[in-house]
Amino acid sequence: MNQEKKVTVVDRATGETRLASRAPLKPGNSATSDTAASTNAGGIEDSMGRPVNLSSTKSNSDGDSRHSQRTDQNAATTGKVKAEKATTRKGKKLEVDTLEQFIAHAYALKGRRVSITDAMERRIGREPKLDDEALARLSTIAQADTLFSVPRQLLLISHEIQTYPALRAAIRNFVKATMLASPLLAAEEIVGVIQNLPESLAIEEAINTVLEAAIPPGSNNAKKEGIKSSQIAELRANTAYCLAVWLHETRNVSLEEVTDALYRSLWTSSAKEVRDERAKLRTLTEVRDTAALGIACDEFRRIAGERSRRADAAQVTIDNAKSEINKLTDELQLLRQETAAQISSLEANVAETNARVEQLRVDAQHVETHLQDDLEELRTRVLRRLKADVSLLEEGLTALKRDPPKINVMVDHGERVTDALRVEIKRLDSGG
Repeated sequence: MNQEKKVTVVDRATGETRLASRAPLKPGNSATSDTAASTNAGGIEDSMGRPVNLSSTKSNSDGDSRHSQRTDQNAATTGKVKAEKATTRKGKKLEVDTLEQFIAHAYALKGRRVSITDAMERRIGREPKLDDEALARLSTIAQADTLFSVPRQLLLISHEIQTYPALRAAIRNFVKATMLASPLLAAEEIVGVIQNLPESLAIEEAINTVLEAAIPPGSNNAKKEGIKSSQIAELRANTAYCLAVWLHETRNVSLEEVTDALYRSLWTSSAKEVRDERAKLRTLTEVRDTAALGIACDEFRRIAGERSRRADAAQVTIDNAKSEINKLTDELQLLRQETAAQISSLEANVAETNARVEQLRVDAQHVETHLQDDLEELRTRVLRRLKADVSLLEEGLTALKRDPPKINVMVDHGERVTDALRVEIKRLDSGG
């Protein structure tokens, strides 16, 4: 009995390698029997969504499977993506030589986590460029990603690439072009966010805009054969997640801000739909991605702890400020009292000064009145004296003019005038 021949196949969904019975050959198909027996080990698809064959197998005389590496020859003639070099030996990892192959491999995983080995990074990093033809082929593949689940994985893997910055930049540039082609990211304000323009939206506003954006009729994500109405929420969530990762990577938005924005914009709205306590318990106990839940909870606990510490520090600052305010208030009150006392004293001094000024004014008026009276009295007396003396002198002059002159009259009148003037001079000298 002939020994049953086995071939090695790889499960596209899990990556598990196993031996399977070889399918019987049909007449006339011996040249392609090895290809028909193998499966798409790398999970890479062409532009029409068909699996791309990565390897061929053949058996030897003793029943052991031998495998030889080869490149898919049909890719060059049909415009399909170049397939990755791979072997189907158990334990042998998939090899990727170009950036185009790596991105195609990521899309073949359909949103599952993408990994890159050091050897793969070295090979791709030698020339991490995508020509126009490669971009056209990858664009065709990207259009089949109706749930927009792959770009985020490419961004996350680019974060792990540190040795080859050109490779990291090339992956991000491809993701940027893919994001700008998405109808959910076509709004002008979102384009500004992706291009990191000045005064663009903050992360929470940007995510809200994406979640509220309408899918234009006829767009790739709204084609009848592309996405179901029940998958719209998943599409929006994937797009929001991709935008959040993009901002974290390109704008240095902190993990705290990313978590807070996703919670406010995306997670809260979903949580509000579960209102019953039992439904909440069911939802919590049915979570399978416990790592993501744990990370989110740890981040929220860290944020809460940090905010609690900030609140405590702020409370201490407030208490210190209140104490300082109370101290300053007491000092101000004391200053007010001292100022009021000084003002009262000054007001009393002003009142006293005003009273003295008024008294001086009154006294000055009295003095002025007396002086005016004295002056008038003096004027009257002097005037009367002068008039009397002038009258005596005129009589004496008249007596001198007589013939014969009466000298004795003049002498008498002159003496009387002289005596009267001496008396007046004496009174003036004495202040009288």
